[in-house]
Amino acid sequence: MIEGFVPIRAISQNIAFQGRRFNTPTKRKYEEAVLLSLGKPTMPPLTGELELELIFYLKSIKRSDLDNFIKISQDLLQKRGFFKNDNQIISLIARKEQADEEGWRFRISELS
Repeated sequence: MIEGFVPIRAISQNIAFQGRRFNTPTKRKYEEAVLLSLGKPTMPPLTGELELELIFYLKSIKRSDLDNFIKISQDLLQKRGFFKNDNQIISLIARKEQADEEGWRFRISELS
C-alpha cells in the first residue's frame, strides 16, 4: 500500500485544459508542484490490479465536480511512478471533504 498527501489544491480538467487538447500553463505549473511535493517513490511501481482512494479537501465542496479532479490526480500518480499504468486501477473510491486547508490524499492498494 502507498499513501500520501499533496498539500496543494487539486485542479479540475476544466482548468487544466480550458477546452483545448493541450496543457495550459496553469496545469504545467500545477503538475510540477505536485510532482515535487510527492517526491521520488521508495519502491518499484505497483504492477497488479489496484484500488485507488482519493480524498479532495476543499474550502467549498459545492463549487467543483468531483470527477473533474480524478483524472489529473491519477495521471500524476502514474507519472511519479507509483504504478505503471492507470488502466491497472479496477476500483476507485473518491470523495470531497470540506476543510480549511486544501489539498488531496491518496491511498493505492494492490488487489492481486
